[in-house]
Amino acid sequence: MKSSIWKNRIILILIVFAAAVFTELFVFNFRTIQSLFYKEIQIPVDGLETTGILSFGEGVYKFDPDSEEARVIYLSHLDELECAGEVHNIRFDAETPSSIDLMFIESGVLNADIYVRDEGNDRYAILEGHKFLEGNEASKYVFIDPAGKVKTIAMNLSMTNGAVLNIKSITINARRKLNFLPVRFLYLLLFFTCITAFRKNSFLWKQNALEKAAWKLPVMVVLCAALIMPQWYLIQSNPYISSFMNFNPYQDLAESFAAGHTYILEEPSEALKNLSNPYDDTLRTAEGVETKWDYAYYNGKYYVYFGALPCLIFYLPVYLFLGVGMPNPVPVTICAIFLIFGIYELIKALASVYCRDLKTAAHYILTVLVYLGCQIVFFMNQPDGYSVPVACGETFLVWGLYFWVSSLKEKGVSLWRLAVGSLLISMVAGCRPNMEVYAVLALPLFVDRVKIMLKEKQNKKMAALLAALVLPAVPAAVLIMYYNAVRFGSPFDFGNAYNLTVSDVSRNPVSLDKLIVGIYEYLLKLPDLTYTFPFMSIPGDGTSVNELKHCFIHMEYIFAGLLPVNLILFAIPYSFKKAHRSVFVITAAVTAFLLMIFETESAGIVYRYEADFSLVFLIAAVVALMNMIKDGKDIRRFLICALAVSVLFHMNFYFLTGLKYPLLWGNTPLYYKIYYAFNFL
Repeated sequence: MKSSIWKNRIILILIVFAAAVFTELFVFNFRTIQSLFYKEIQIPVDGLETTGILSFGEGVYKFDPDSEEARVIYLSHLDELECAGEVHNIRFDAETPSSIDLMFIESGVLNADIYVRDEGNDRYAILEGHKFLEGNEASKYVFIDPAGKVKTIAMNLSMTNGAVLNIKSITINARRKLNFLPVRFLYLLLFFTCITAFRKNSFLWKQNALEKAAWKLPVMVVLCAALIMPQWYLIQSNPYISSFMNFNPYQDLAESFAAGHTYILEEPSEALKNLSNPYDDTLRTAEGVETKWDYAYYNGKYYVYFGALPCLIFYLPVYLFLGVGMPNPVPVTICAIFLIFGIYELIKALASVYCRDLKTAAHYILTVLVYLGCQIVFFMNQPDGYSVPVACGETFLVWGLYFWVSSLKEKGVSLWRLAVGSLLISMVAGCRPNMEVYAVLALPLFVDRVKIMLKEKQNKKMAALLAALVLPAVPAAVLIMYYNAVRFGSPFDFGNAYNLTVSDVSRNPVSLDKLIVGIYEYLLKLPDLTYTFPFMSIPGDGTSVNELKHCFIHMEYIFAGLLPVNLILFAIPYSFKKAHRSVFVITAAVTAFLLMIFETESAGIVYRYEADFSLVFLIAAVVALMNMIKDGKDIRRFLICALAVSVLFHMNFYFLTGLKYPLLWGNTPLYYKIYYAFNFL
């Protein structure tokens, strides 16, 4: 029996490996197979017909600075060559300037618009925007599907830096070299492994998620590595992040704490102090007054209005003991690691309460869906000072909820788990104060236990429960209120109203416009998809416009609303039909929705703000799906579809050009290596 099981496993492994090899060789290298049947023809690199380009012999050409003509190289009379005009591709190999010559802009790239004259087009038909890079073999090939025999090909060239072009070779109908990418192959292995693991008859759909197994933790470690290691690699490979990440409030706060006060060391200018309303950005701009952007200004001092706990955990110890600053990507990545394991444990704890029949496959899929959907991928792409408090707040919230939910036993409550959960939930306020509203989730979790204790007159147990729920939060609350009072004179003033930003926050109007825009942008907006890599785009510099135009709304570009790219959220309405046993789902969803509306009205439309409510929306959706499983609904196909949509959407962040720190500018060769790994046709 055991030998038969191992035989089947070995067969599956071989099938997965064979599928990955086949896909790498015959799908991603389709053009290589196709070009095996071509007959190569070399075009001499000297004496090419050109306009706006000077020839210096031996393939060396220079853009003519005195010419107003387009910089074009012509490959003429192709119908007279041995190929008789049967042209399928061009291989253009030329030296291009290195990206080191011009940092932090798309560089080292030779841009070309390809014009083709053939039997069907007496005038040129254009193929726009091909990118040639010297060190990227895949970029050197231009495949064309002409209308009959080709007469002339014209290449309109431009370079991002430099004006000298050293053409090494030009080949018509070139045999494309095999482009076997080990990293792509590894992810193909992972892809086909997932297909095998999540197939209908897989043991993962038969084993209960609550059953203990030695292999489950290693699988989670591999899953964590597969999600986070590429993100960390891309962060480290993008020097644009470290060079242009000049907003680091927590480092300023660490230096302030080390000096024994709460205001930061930099003094505001006298011009700022003399303004009638220093919070009016239009006034500051008109008067030419420069400030520290997104810092709180109060009584002639600058303050950091973000929650101080991330500074105490990460930045201050490093500064005190090592005398150096903490790079922002480090705490964001640490939070990402703890977050994914916290989500895994929280879902398991929720299953023990709401759906003891949850399968292991669903457990893993839901873990990935919640991780991807809660914006941590976005924070890993832009690990700056704005990302740190939200990532920390999400992590404390997930682990706090885990300890709360896991404290629920069939008979009573584990008081130490309840106390730890309350402590962690209270620490959310030290990171992201507005997320502390989720402490209300204690009501649907523990109200039934309190009712039972009241009914059975278990006064001591009820007192112990309430003490474990409330008392651990007291130290955190006292420290936060003391910190607020020292800075702004009130224990309940977090300093948001004193923020130096795009508008006077204290005077932001409550508007129907904002409500409509917020619901559309945060929940309903469709992603702007394309069919080439990256498979999503954002216009301009990443900002958007309020189309209603009735009042000012601060808007940064929202890549997509939550619903179109997190399909599991569509399960939440199911719980409203089962309200009698869906109090947790309803409470979580309503609270998250109200927080979304509050942030829309008070702060505007900002993509990172989605993290404040997306996580709890997703947790509510997880429990709603558990209710569906309990009712006998088969959700396997739905989960797999949701997983595919979520992965395709969220993993595009690293390659968009409208972000703050685009990989295209920070590491152009790496960007185009990935670009041509996907745009292989």
